[in-house]
Amino acid sequence: MEPGYNLYSTILLMGAVHGLLLALALLNTRSGNLVAHRILAALTLVFAIDLSDSFFLHADYRAVGIWSSVVSESLDFLYGPLIYFYIRALTEGEAFRLIGKHWLHFLPFALSYLLFLPYFLLDADLKTEFVYGDVTSATAEYAPVVLVIDIATLVSISLIGVYFTLSIRRLRRHAREIRDQFSYTERINLNWMRNLLIGLGIIFAVYLVAVFFSASLGLDDEIVNLLMLLVVILIYTMGYLGLRQPAIFSHHSDRVDKAPTGKETETKKYRKSVLDSEMTGMLLSELKSYMAREKPYLDNTLTLPQLSRQLDIPPHYLSQVINERLKQNFFDFINRYRVDDAKQHLDNPEQAGKNILAIALDSGFNSKSAFYTAFKKHTGMTPTQFKHSG
Repeated sequence: MEPGYNLYSTILLMGAVHGLLLALALLNTRSGNLVAHRILAALTLVFAIDLSDSFFLHADYRAVGIWSSVVSESLDFLYGPLIYFYIRALTEGEAFRLIGKHWLHFLPFALSYLLFLPYFLLDADLKTEFVYGDVTSATAEYAPVVLVIDIATLVSISLIGVYFTLSIRRLRRHAREIRDQFSYTERINLNWMRNLLIGLGIIFAVYLVAVFFSASLGLDDEIVNLLMLLVVILIYTMGYLGLRQPAIFSHHSDRVDKAPTGKETETKKYRKSVLDSEMTGMLLSELKSYMAREKPYLDNTLTLPQLSRQLDIPPHYLSQVINERLKQNFFDFINRYRVDDAKQHLDNPEQAGKNILAIALDSGFNSKSAFYTAFKKHTGMTPTQFKHSG
């Protein structure tokens, strides 16, 4: 049969080519987080191959489709690990490398080809009838193939769910960690990645409903096709945003111990510290004196390692003083000083004509939204309300 084209198959082909070009762009990037770019390139390439399979099926390229379809089934085992390791590479920075034990996560992908052995043993005509015909498990020749595909589908769906959960947890932990080391969150909080993951999760859930219950619910194939296009849009959005994402932890030596998740964990974290109450008190006094005298918080990209070098205090000691003595993370500690500085600007009659954004920037904030959020948290009112209250 001659290949058949329609608008949908054309979109699939364009999407596959677009994905291939995006993967090449990521591989050739020489700036930012190179490990993350490589993993994202692999993820984008997997989606491009998956799109190519859909194109071969819809355009009726049967000679290719009977092989690409089984490749596509195996690719389902790659999505979860690749997304998870991409997020790890983003959040761990240069410290992250794919090492031996990590490759075990890709073992199900390799083993899936053994699982699909019954399909490979079919002759070309039976493969064509299986992929393009109306086949049920009642057909004797296809019963083993239907069984292994059902098993592979259930296992891959379960694994995707597990890796999605691990990815969300990793992003939540990252959100806590950066507040112990950075005085800002713009471009490093990875909210875009979290939102894309949530979007992918929702689309994936609807896709499963459409696949498993399309007949009983009276859903058309067009719904599944539309969902697949939405996934493509999200993945390519991830690719473009990934290219723009700067390295968060550019030097492994700049990182301090991971943030505690509660009082009990915090106590355990500092149990072996050589700092006693008297020493932390002295360091706190030195810290407050330096903050008042030098105003380092006016640097809108200030980090804990930078401040520790300015004070000549080891970063883990400085982190302990802020966490234990002030019951704050580094982010809140610095932004409290910035809010106090902004309050002085707002109270100053000579700066009455100055707009809110200018005051925010002068006080060390990177954006108006960050300023409003911090100001509301530390004062209970917005900057505008504070200005009018005086």
